[in-house]
Amino acid sequence: MHASWIVAAFSHEQPDPAVWEALVRAVDEWNRWDGPRVDTEVDGMRLAAFDETQQEAQERLVARLRALPGAVVQVSARQHLDQTDYDAADLVGVSGMDPLDGFVVNESAALIDLPPCSTCGQQDLLDREQVAPLRVDEEQLDEAAADGSLPGGSGWDLVGLPHGGLAVSRRLVAAWETARLTGVVVGDLLAASTGRRSERVVQVTAARAVLPPCPEHTVSEGAPHCPACGRARSNTIGLVHVRPDQVGTEDLVSAHPQRHALLYLSRRAYESTLAISPAGLVVQDAWSVCRH
Repeated sequence: MHASWIVAAFSHEQPDPAVWEALVRAVDEWNRWDGPRVDTEVDGMRLAAFDETQQEAQERLVARLRALPGAVVQVSARQHLDQTDYDAADLVGVSGMDPLDGFVVNESAALIDLPPCSTCGQQDLLDREQVAPLRVDEEQLDEAAADGSLPGGSGWDLVGLPHGGLAVSRRLVAAWETARLTGVVVGDLLAASTGRRSERVVQVTAARAVLPPCPEHTVSEGAPHCPACGRARSNTIGLVHVRPDQVGTEDLVSAHPQRHALLYLSRRAYESTLAISPAGLVVQDAWSVCRH
């Protein structure tokens, strides 16, 4: 696991124009003499990114900018998981390749926005209720992704859906059935061309939602995860930990109340997935099961 930081200043957050002008002058001077450069310089914003090897420079820049009277400077830290983190994880967060443009043809009719969480007040694009089966353009399963990558002879095995859900090939589902995975709920996707059940992909959701994480072992910089929706309300330091009783014996769980998004595979489920070299697999997070 390694860290990075974003240092940002915005003109609209400063108490008056003179403070913003002082910030701009300080950034210009930094770029002439100090570096690493503040590499995003647009009207109303100055933004710099630092990796783990540049922490000392990041701290110097922040100290210099915050020394300006009245200056408002934001610092956000991010942690990045390495392969060793995924190799050691009890649960691995997975998704599919980015949603293909036009892959779901009835998005507006099948998905409706949910209200913000009644506890934390937050809401995002994952917070949509599915009220009808999704209809998908199966031809796109054999087409190149936005980055030009190709799926291979069997087509894409994992494709993201507009609300954070996951379309999975029947080939991968067969591998999961052979492994006797638990907690996997398979739902039909409809072929856009016929309106009938797709013979190539299904929609996978989890039988169980795991939220919030274990508050004893999950360390947050500020407010802990929302107890209602499980959403992170500040940066998490280290891995997220969940209790054994939250996961139970399930091989697939979700970190979203609707159980369609933020899907996590158990170690054996992850290994059975890798065994078929699926096209479109995106690994994006890792959880640890705490030992109470």
